[in-house]
Amino acid sequence: MTGLGSTPSRKRIFSCRPASGQDEVPCAREIISRMTKTAWRRPVAQADLEDLLSVFQRARNGKDGDFEAGIRTVIQTLISDPEFVFRFERTPKGVAPGTNYRISDLELASRLSFFLWSSVPD
Repeated sequence: MTGLGSTPSRKRIFSCRPASGQDEVPCAREIISRMTKTAWRRPVAQADLEDLLSVFQRARNGKDGDFEAGIRTVIQTLISDPEFVFRFERTPKGVAPGTNYRISDLELASRLSFFLWSSVPD
């Protein structure tokens, strides 16, 4: 079989398929939200989701664009983002340099998971 096919990885990405044009944005929102949370290893802010949905819409509405082209462009955007490439632990506001502070539960889970299993926390 050549070209795009039904593979396990495509099935994991495309957790929904829009039945009509009006179903595309809700389906894209679901896919993008789930993928972003996994890729960035943190909860997704509404502003992040809206930015990625605009990436989807531009690719979807572009020349030779379709639903899958929009999702593909979002995936390319996600994996080239520093949030995917690096693990960030942000210093809380108001903490003096060199001062100890508590990290969040999510950051602690991430540290432990990467130390023990070299993978994201589940």
